[in-house]
Amino acid sequence: MIRTPAYWFARFNLNRDRISQKIGLMFKRVFDVVFCTLGLIVLSPFFLFIAVLIKIGSPGPIFYRGKRMGKDNVPFNIIKFRTMYETPASYMGPKVTCSDDPRVTRVGRWLRDTKINEFPQLWNVIRGDMSLVGPRPEDPEIVAGWSEEERREILSVRPGITSPASVIYHDEEKLMDLRNVMGIYLDEILPKKLRLDMLYTRHRSFFADLDILFLTALIVFPRLLKRSIPDTAFFSGWIQRLANRFISWLVVDTLTAFVAISVIGVFYRNQAPLNWGFTPLLIFTILFSFLFGIANASWRLDRVMWSRATLPDAMKLVITGGVMTIAMMVLNHSQGIYYWLPYPALPQSMLFTIGLLTTIGFLFTRFRVRFFDALTGGWAILNNPSAAFGERVLIVGCGEESKLALWLLHRSYFRYAFKIVGMVDENPCLKGMKIEGCTVLGNLKDLPELIKKHHVGLLISTVQVSKLEQVKKMNHSFLRVVALDEILGALYHVLLQPVTTLEYSQWTSSLIGRRIRNG
Repeated sequence: MIRTPAYWFARFNLNRDRISQKIGLMFKRVFDVVFCTLGLIVLSPFFLFIAVLIKIGSPGPIFYRGKRMGKDNVPFNIIKFRTMYETPASYMGPKVTCSDDPRVTRVGRWLRDTKINEFPQLWNVIRGDMSLVGPRPEDPEIVAGWSEEERREILSVRPGITSPASVIYHDEEKLMDLRNVMGIYLDEILPKKLRLDMLYTRHRSFFADLDILFLTALIVFPRLLKRSIPDTAFFSGWIQRLANRFISWLVVDTLTAFVAISVIGVFYRNQAPLNWGFTPLLIFTILFSFLFGIANASWRLDRVMWSRATLPDAMKLVITGGVMTIAMMVLNHSQGIYYWLPYPALPQSMLFTIGLLTTIGFLFTRFRVRFFDALTGGWAILNNPSAAFGERVLIVGCGEESKLALWLLHRSYFRYAFKIVGMVDENPCLKGMKIEGCTVLGNLKDLPELIKKHHVGLLISTVQVSKLEQVKKMNHSFLRVVALDEILGALYHVLLQPVTTLEYSQWTSSLIGRRIRNG
């Protein structure tokens, strides 16, 4: 089997994702161990107090150990403070409890309501059985009733002391009736908890874990949790948004401005003395670097997905840089008149250059991928157009369907794995024209010659395959043909199914007929 560039790029991206995931898991594990170790040390006197209360309340052990299903379907013993009477009935009853369960002691009721009975699981985290945040571990008998997909996803990560499901259903015992505890739990509560657990396994991140820990801490304040919590609060909460949007770009913008101010400052200081001294210049650099970052955040530029940004988004960056540059120059001019500080005014040209370089830096950090794509692509074409990296693609047809082909080939790793050499079309008037940056090299009869000349490995056809008889006769073992027209035809057929009246059916039929005639 011949491995195409798309295959190797897919493998590369998958391996890169696995490496990033492993690094994230290592960081999470270190955080869990450090946090839980400190927690056990700090809470040890409190644990001693709880142990005395449990012993006074009822005879029996201080801790409860029960079988739970852990990561990779491996069972382990979970540790909790004992909350039930040490009698055979406590072990023979339902696997879950309700608010009026007679097996629970008075002290145990308080421990369950405050969730203090879960604190000993800090030791499970240190041992590696659990994590601070993850799907709550279930009894093996309950796990046996899960679907194969649920077991595969949920048991792929370490179970946690807390989770989105445990926050939302922190008072699940009040939702169940003693007469049908397991029925209500299995039919009504468990499916919803499993849905939340699967969402967590798919969208988990370190900052999302911090959001979940924060919401877990609010359980001790019941009034704050009376309103329902949306799913987004766990996977895109304020900590995650603050870190991934505001703080990350604020740091990047501040560092970018710091570099620009430092470079220009050193250059001007070598040309002539600034009479400021190192410390004041350093303070000036840090202050205005931070203000540049704040200005970008105030325009909500931290919320833009820059991989898919538009020209107006880029213009906002330019405007922000211009406003900050003018503000610096105005303040510097007033310093030269009123001497607010015991330092002379800086050269206005220096501040203008700082603003210009900082703005360019803002644009570069956000559009760096597009910049390097254009730079490397242009360099390859200038040096040797036929030596550009990636499997060479020829698009057949310049109609509406070709937009989809171009869009697809510019997405994700496809843009690195494939090199579009051009397009061909039945219309001879289009030869030599550029369509969305892609040159029309000829018409259908030129296909065999173009395939050989440009060493084309992939042919994406947006016209009827029956028109490619010359290509079929080539018998090229390395040429692959993707009939995009057939795929879109099936899609059109599904989308344009008649669903209302006869007139609607006639209208859609006419659309399909017109499309076939034009194809």
